[in-house]
Amino acid sequence: MKVPASGGGGGSAPKEEDPEQALASLDLRRVEDTNVTVCVKCGTELDDGVIECPECGTDQNTGQLSRRLAIKRGIKGPDPSLFYKEVWGDSWQFARGHFGIAMRMTIYWTIMAVMSGACLGLAQYIHMKWGKPPVVMLFAIVGILFYLGIPGWLWFIWIKTIQTTVAKQEEMNRVFFDIFDVMSLGMKFLMWSMVNGVQVGIMTIFITAPIYFAVGQTGANIAGSVINLLSLAVMPVMMSHMAMPFEWKAWVTPILWKITLKNIKPVAFWWLMALVVGLISLVSAAILGVLLAVFGATIVEVLNISGAAGIFPGSAKDMSKTTVYILLGVMLLSFMFSLFISSVGYLFLMRANGQFTFTFKRTLELVTEAKQVKYVSKSIDKDGLPIKKSGKKLQMAKAAGALLAIYISVNVVMHFVTRGEKHLMPKSVAEKIGLEPWD
Repeated sequence: MKVPASGGGGGSAPKEEDPEQALASLDLRRVEDTNVTVCVKCGTELDDGVIECPECGTDQNTGQLSRRLAIKRGIKGPDPSLFYKEVWGDSWQFARGHFGIAMRMTIYWTIMAVMSGACLGLAQYIHMKWGKPPVVMLFAIVGILFYLGIPGWLWFIWIKTIQTTVAKQEEMNRVFFDIFDVMSLGMKFLMWSMVNGVQVGIMTIFITAPIYFAVGQTGANIAGSVINLLSLAVMPVMMSHMAMPFEWKAWVTPILWKITLKNIKPVAFWWLMALVVGLISLVSAAILGVLLAVFGATIVEVLNISGAAGIFPGSAKDMSKTTVYILLGVMLLSFMFSLFISSVGYLFLMRANGQFTFTFKRTLELVTEAKQVKYVSKSIDKDGLPIKKSGKKLQMAKAAGALLAIYISVNVVMHFVTRGEKHLMPKSVAEKIGLEPWD
């Protein structure tokens, strides 16, 4: 075997090339595909003429985030544009999934309406028949409380729905009917209406008076109409604040006006939904109106309802009492069906109000937190010594007052049931407070 000598004339081995020199000599312009455009930041392949990268949102001319996307990302919370697209479907799905709540609303409203009418009618009957002020007062107060329970139950479900929506929940849990809570919410609704009405009245005077002296009665009337419209428009904003832990802004009408104007587009959209729901409910209520118009005179004559002949004039048809009672049942079912349709519509609008609250919570200026205040116990003085309290005496006074109220109420009821013959209190005391024997 022949072995070539080193440095011989047989030729030298190929020299190994340095990798760094190879990369340095590589011309990247020759391997670049000039027919493809990519994002200057993330490298995503772009179509011709595209300025904003669909992946990262970078403007290809400036190399920075596009102004539109910068504003959108700067907004904390959900995208407001999705509210108008999704609120119809989401609200209907919520209402359809809570038909049980709608049925409960219908039943409770019917019971409270019947109880209110019965108590107020009985109070009027006793007043006309015997004129007993204590008994009349008792039934009148109970009738008014049942009447206030109707808007109170609506208020309760409305607040519950908004809170459920803001918590990103699809179902309302633990919905209990408490007649005392419902009546208290009805009184709260009445109080808010009075407070808001006073503020609107004062501001109407201050706004329309200069307009009246400047341009005349027509201008003042137009300004007054705008104020009334704005006072009605604040409803979804007011309910949004009422559902929060701190609701004081809902009681200040100028603040409600300012927030409503700030969110005028979604507020107007909500009222558009309310108009559609109202038209649907109106159709169901028209069925009951037709029945009353056709058969009202017959029912009045057969049942001999005093004072109703003027409401339903006309000659009655030849109809038996059994048929009339069946007709009354049909009317009652029509009334409850109309209430059920309205209840479903209310649930639809409540859910929309909740979505409105969740989507625009930043511009609604909701108050969800309060400044922390250090609690200082009042049971000790500045030296740390316990302070003597009269708590037991106050509790005893409250208990005595409650027992006295119960005692008087029981006597009033007994006075009515026994036609003034029996009382638990002495006869002289009963006569002094108006519980005199009946004639």
